[in-house]
Order: sequence, then C-alpha cells, then structure tokens
Amino acid sequence: MMKQALCLLYFLLTGVVMVAAQSLNFSYVDFTSGDVTLPYRMATTAATANSPALVVYLHGGSSKGTDNEAQLNEKGLDSICNYLVNNCIEALVVAPQCPPTMSWGGKMNVVLRNMVTDIVSKHGADTSSIYLFGGSMGGTGTWGMLSAYPRMWAAAMPVAGNPSRCVADSLLNVPVYAVMGDADAIMSVEPVSSLIAWLNASGNDSRLDIEAGWSHETTCIESYTAKRLCWVFSHHKLADTGVEQHEADATVIASVCFDISGRRLPVPPENGIYLRRDIFSNGTSRVEKCIATER
Repeated sequence: MMKQALCLLYFLLTGVVMVAAQSLNFSYVDFTSGDVTLPYRMATTAATANSPALVVYLHGGSSKGTDNEAQLNEKGLDSICNYLVNNCIEALVVAPQCPPTMSWGGKMNVVLRNMVTDIVSKHGADTSSIYLFGGSMGGTGTWGMLSAYPRMWAAAMPVAGNPSRCVADSLLNVPVYAVMGDADAIMSVEPVSSLIAWLNASGNDSRLDIEAGWSHETTCIESYTAKRLCWVFSHHKLADTGVEQHEADATVIASVCFDISGRRLPVPPENGIYLRRDIFSNGTSRVEKCIATER
C-alpha cells in the first residue's frame, strides 16, 4: 500500500498519468507447442524482487498474423498497461499473436496453457495472480480458456465475446467481469447475460455490464475502465487447493454438488466421491471433497 501511495503521489506531482503499451519494453518471443509456433510479446511494468503478476491479453481477429507486432496496437492492451503502470502493479504483460490460419479456442487453448506454464517456470510469475483479458475473438478465446483451464486464473475479463461453447459448470470458481454492447452487430448479448445470470445464481463472483449504444468496436476499445480493472486485479487465487477463503462465523446459505469431472449434480449422490460447493452469507464460498456411502 505504501509503495502504491508513493507512486500515486509521484504521478500527481509530475502530471504523468498515462503510458502507452508501445512505450514499454516488449521483448519478442517465439514459443513452440507441438506443431504450432506462437509468437508473443512480453514486458515488465515494474522492476521487482517479488514474484510479479502475469497478465495475458488475447487480441481480436484483425490482429492475427506472424509479425508479432499487430497485437500491440489494440487499445484494450494499451488501457491495461496504463492501469498497471499508473497503479504501480508489478506484472509481466504477455500479448500472444494468433497464427493467421487459426483462432483462439480449440487447439490454441492447449498452446496458450503451455505458454503460460512456460512463462511461470522461467520468470517466476505469481501463480495466485494470473489474469486473462481479451476482446472480440479474444473475448471468445477468454471464455474458452476459462472453461478449459478454470484453476489457472485469478480473474478474467472477456469483452464482446461469445461463451456459447463454454462448459458452464467449469466456470463456477472463476471471478469474471464481462462487458457487452447492446448495439454490437457481431456478438449477441443474450448468451453472455444468460451465462452470467446462471453463474450468479450459483454463487459465483461474476459481473456483466451491458453498455447502451456501444458497437462491437466501441466495446472492444472502451471497456477497460479503471473501475473494472480494479475489480479484476483485486482477486487472487489461493494455492491449488480448490478452497476459497471464508469467514468462520459465516453461515451456509446454499450448496451445489458436482461429480469429480466438474459436472453439476441435481442432488448429492448416494454413493461415491463428489464435490460440494458451500456458499456463505458473506458472499464467499468453499469447495470440499465428499464421500457418500449407501446406508
């Protein structure tokens, strides 16, 4: 807190409150996973002796290619970098570039997962603070990565994306802040609003903003506000225990059961191992492994 306060004071005194993504020192990297070569750019927002957060940004369809340049021109990435620098958040910012013949999702989920694992191993990123962002094709790709690897992310922000191919149950422990425009002629609001409503009813930490009059392009550019980014970066994942923090004096207000593959169950099974997610009165939750035995 003291470091952030000093940084804020510096920015106020000097008038320096913005920094473009292009002004950061983004290195060029080529990562190969199987038969796919994924170029990406990576920059550090602040020098630190601690483990930095890891921020992954998935670009839209118009930035596909092999130049490892186009993805840095997206306004969404620029806004995220501004926020991180201006708030003195120590992070590795990673912007991969999707090959021109592919899209985020499907096979690319595995490639992105392997890229993240490689970066964490080589650069010591904080595994409790890995965040995912994306707009348009990147928004759809963000939904896909959350569904495929939900335990990897501290929180995520899919913008103007389509979650129709997600497995909803797999998202139940992932904090997510979605943004859509009601004048978007490319991405429909309904699949997102239905999913967020279901997640919230199930006790998930989810938000959706639907902006009036925003087109697809406007949504991809204007969504990354300080308020939304603050919400995303306020979340931190516990070590891979599957357990979320809760207060000892909070009461359980609802419980949801799943089989070990993550499929939601209408009622607890009479026999075998299953997972139970207890939702507490203070808004937190806890997942426990349970064993049912026939009497």
